[in-house]
Amino acid sequence: NMVREETVNKGMLQPRAANTIDRVVDKIALAPIGKDEQVLLNKVALSSSAGGTLSAKVPRGKRAVSITVDNISSVGGMIRPGDHVDVMGDIPLPMTTADGKPAAQLTPAQLFQDVLVLAVGSDYANAPGDKKSERVISPVITLALTPQEANIIIFVQEQGSRIRLVLRSLEDTQSPATVPVTWNDVLKYAI
Repeated sequence: NMVREETVNKGMLQPRAANTIDRVVDKIALAPIGKDEQVLLNKVALSSSAGGTLSAKVPRGKRAVSITVDNISSVGGMIRPGDHVDVMGDIPLPMTTADGKPAAQLTPAQLFQDVLVLAVGSDYANAPGDKKSERVISPVITLALTPQEANIIIFVQEQGSRIRLVLRSLEDTQSPATVPVTWNDVLKYAI
Protein backbone atom coordinates (compact mmCIF):
# COMPACT_ATOMS: atom_id res chain seq x y z
CA ASN A 1 0.00 0.00 0.00
CA MET A 2 3.07 2.29 0.05
CA VAL A 3 3.83 1.96 -3.68
CA ARG A 4 1.89 1.93 -6.93
CA GLU A 5 2.71 1.01 -10.50
CA GLU A 6 2.56 3.79 -13.06
CA THR A 7 3.28 3.92 -16.77
CA VAL A 8 5.83 6.58 -17.72
CA ASN A 9 7.38 7.68 -20.98
CA LYS A 10 10.69 5.96 -21.67
CA GLY A 11 12.48 9.31 -21.60
CA MET A 12 11.16 9.98 -18.08
CA LEU A 13 12.31 6.62 -16.65
CA GLN A 14 15.21 7.02 -14.23
CA PRO A 15 18.29 4.83 -14.96
CA ARG A 16 17.94 2.57 -11.90
CA ALA A 17 14.14 2.68 -11.56
CA ALA A 18 12.32 -0.54 -10.66
CA ASN A 19 10.26 -1.76 -13.60
CA THR A 20 7.89 -3.98 -11.61
CA ILE A 21 6.33 -3.67 -8.20
CA ASP A 22 7.80 -7.06 -7.20
CA ARG A 23 11.26 -5.51 -7.20
CA VAL A 24 10.38 -3.18 -4.29
CA VAL A 25 7.60 -4.82 -2.29
CA ASP A 26 8.76 -6.32 1.04
CA LYS A 27 12.11 -4.55 0.83
CA ILE A 28 13.47 -1.83 3.08
CA ALA A 29 14.44 1.66 1.96
CA LEU A 30 18.14 2.46 2.30
CA ALA A 31 17.52 6.16 1.59
CA PRO A 32 14.48 8.44 1.71
CA ILE A 33 12.01 8.01 -1.15
CA GLY A 34 9.69 10.95 -1.79
CA LYS A 35 6.01 10.85 -2.70
CA ASP A 36 5.52 10.19 -6.46
CA GLU A 37 9.27 9.53 -6.84
CA GLN A 38 10.35 6.57 -8.96
CA VAL A 39 11.82 3.88 -6.69
CA LEU A 40 15.45 3.32 -7.59
CA LEU A 41 16.85 -0.18 -7.06
CA ASN A 42 19.93 1.15 -5.30
CA LYS A 43 17.63 2.66 -2.64
CA VAL A 44 16.04 -0.64 -1.56
CA ALA A 45 17.36 -3.92 -0.17
CA LEU A 46 16.13 -7.16 1.32
CA SER A 47 15.34 -6.77 4.99
CA SER A 48 17.53 -8.97 7.16
CA SER A 49 15.09 -8.67 10.04
CA ALA A 50 11.72 -9.01 8.28
CA GLY A 51 10.55 -12.44 9.23
CA GLY A 52 13.19 -14.94 10.26
CA THR A 53 12.49 -17.41 7.48
CA LEU A 54 13.08 -17.69 3.78
CA SER A 55 9.32 -17.79 3.18
CA ALA A 56 9.15 -14.18 4.41
CA LYS A 57 11.44 -13.21 1.51
CA VAL A 58 9.41 -14.93 -1.25
CA PRO A 59 7.40 -12.32 -3.19
CA ARG A 60 3.64 -12.83 -3.44
CA GLY A 61 2.76 -15.15 -6.34
CA LYS A 62 6.26 -16.64 -6.50
CA ARG A 63 7.80 -19.86 -5.21
CA ALA A 64 11.27 -20.51 -3.83
CA VAL A 65 13.02 -23.04 -6.08
CA SER A 66 16.56 -24.25 -5.43
CA ILE A 67 18.80 -25.25 -8.31
CA THR A 68 22.28 -26.69 -8.35
CA VAL A 69 25.00 -24.79 -10.14
CA ASP A 70 28.77 -25.02 -10.32
CA ASN A 71 31.19 -22.17 -9.71
CA ILE A 72 31.24 -21.17 -13.38
CA SER A 73 27.45 -21.38 -13.78
CA SER A 74 27.02 -19.06 -10.80
CA VAL A 75 29.29 -16.29 -12.16
CA GLY A 76 32.30 -17.47 -10.18
CA GLY A 77 30.33 -17.57 -6.94
CA MET A 78 29.67 -13.82 -7.07
CA ILE A 79 25.86 -14.08 -7.01
CA ARG A 80 24.31 -12.93 -3.73
CA PRO A 81 20.82 -12.84 -2.23
CA GLY A 82 18.90 -9.88 -3.64
CA ASP A 83 20.66 -9.97 -7.02
CA HIS A 84 18.66 -10.42 -10.22
CA VAL A 85 19.72 -12.95 -12.85
CA ASP A 86 18.73 -14.36 -16.21
CA VAL A 87 18.39 -18.16 -16.21
CA MET A 88 19.88 -20.11 -19.11
CA GLY A 89 19.40 -23.82 -19.81
CA ASP A 90 20.55 -26.33 -22.39
CA ILE A 91 17.59 -27.54 -24.43
CA PRO A 92 17.49 -29.99 -27.33
CA LEU A 93 16.43 -28.21 -30.53
CA PRO A 94 15.12 -30.40 -33.34
CA MET A 95 17.23 -30.33 -36.47
CA THR A 96 17.94 -32.35 -39.56
CA THR A 97 21.35 -33.90 -40.18
CA ALA A 98 23.21 -33.54 -43.49
CA ASP A 99 21.79 -36.87 -44.64
CA GLY A 100 18.21 -35.73 -43.88
CA LYS A 101 17.68 -37.64 -40.61
CA PRO A 102 15.97 -35.96 -37.66
CA ALA A 103 18.23 -35.20 -34.70
CA ALA A 104 18.50 -32.84 -31.75
CA GLN A 105 21.16 -30.22 -31.07
CA LEU A 106 21.72 -29.30 -27.41
CA THR A 107 21.42 -25.52 -27.42
CA PRO A 108 21.76 -22.92 -24.66
CA ALA A 109 18.57 -20.87 -24.41
CA GLN A 110 17.34 -18.16 -22.08
CA LEU A 111 14.59 -19.64 -19.93
CA PHE A 112 13.73 -16.63 -17.73
CA GLN A 113 14.81 -13.02 -17.33
CA ASP A 114 15.11 -10.74 -14.31
CA VAL A 115 14.75 -13.44 -11.63
CA LEU A 116 15.27 -12.54 -7.97
CA VAL A 117 17.91 -14.57 -6.11
CA LEU A 118 16.42 -15.40 -2.71
CA ALA A 119 19.33 -17.34 -1.23
CA VAL A 120 22.81 -18.67 -1.86
CA GLY A 121 23.27 -21.85 0.11
CA SER A 122 21.56 -21.16 3.42
CA ASP A 123 22.30 -17.40 3.30
CA TYR A 124 19.14 -15.43 2.54
CA ALA A 125 19.59 -12.31 4.65
CA ASN A 126 22.24 -10.41 2.72
CA ALA A 127 21.42 -7.62 0.32
CA PRO A 128 23.42 -6.37 -2.68
CA GLY A 129 26.09 -3.93 -1.52
CA ASP A 130 26.04 -5.18 2.09
CA LYS A 131 29.74 -4.79 2.93
CA LYS A 132 29.41 -6.44 6.35
CA SER A 133 28.45 -9.82 4.96
CA GLU A 134 30.93 -12.33 3.62
CA ARG A 135 30.56 -13.83 0.18
CA VAL A 136 29.00 -17.28 0.29
CA ILE A 137 29.93 -19.77 -2.43
CA SER A 138 27.46 -22.61 -2.69
CA PRO A 139 26.34 -25.13 -5.32
CA VAL A 140 22.72 -24.35 -4.37
CA ILE A 141 20.98 -21.11 -5.35
CA THR A 142 17.34 -20.41 -4.55
CA LEU A 143 15.32 -18.34 -7.01
CA ALA A 144 11.88 -16.68 -6.86
CA LEU A 145 9.86 -18.11 -9.75
CA THR A 146 6.20 -18.30 -10.69
CA PRO A 147 4.65 -21.77 -10.24
CA GLN A 148 4.82 -22.38 -14.02
CA GLU A 149 8.47 -21.25 -14.19
CA ALA A 150 9.23 -23.55 -11.25
CA ASN A 151 7.76 -26.50 -13.17
CA ILE A 152 9.82 -25.61 -16.24
CA ILE A 153 13.15 -25.28 -14.43
CA ILE A 154 12.58 -28.49 -12.47
CA PHE A 155 11.75 -30.33 -15.71
CA VAL A 156 14.80 -28.91 -17.53
CA GLN A 157 17.13 -29.78 -14.66
CA GLU A 158 15.64 -33.29 -14.25
CA GLN A 159 16.40 -33.92 -17.94
CA GLY A 160 20.08 -33.42 -17.12
CA SER A 161 20.35 -29.98 -18.68
CA ARG A 162 22.96 -27.62 -17.32
CA ILE A 163 21.61 -24.41 -15.78
CA ARG A 164 23.61 -21.18 -15.94
CA LEU A 165 22.87 -17.89 -14.25
CA VAL A 166 23.70 -14.57 -15.91
CA LEU A 167 24.05 -11.72 -13.42
CA ARG A 168 22.15 -8.54 -14.30
CA SER A 169 23.23 -4.97 -13.58
CA LEU A 170 21.16 -3.08 -11.03
CA GLU A 171 20.65 -0.50 -13.78
CA ASP A 172 19.33 -3.04 -16.31
CA THR A 173 15.55 -2.88 -16.33
CA GLN A 174 15.01 -4.06 -19.91
CA SER A 175 14.27 -7.68 -20.85
CA PRO A 176 14.85 -7.96 -24.59
CA ALA A 177 13.63 -11.05 -26.42
CA THR A 178 16.32 -13.60 -27.19
CA VAL A 179 16.45 -16.74 -29.32
CA PRO A 180 18.46 -19.95 -28.84
CA VAL A 181 21.87 -19.96 -30.52
CA THR A 182 23.06 -22.76 -32.81
CA TRP A 183 26.41 -23.40 -34.51
CA ASN A 184 25.02 -21.72 -37.63
CA ASP A 185 24.49 -18.50 -35.64
CA VAL A 186 28.01 -18.67 -34.21
CA LEU A 187 29.53 -19.21 -37.64
CA LYS A 188 27.54 -16.32 -39.13
CA TYR A 189 28.75 -14.05 -36.31
CA ALA A 190 32.38 -15.21 -36.40
CA ILE A 191 32.87 -15.17 -40.16
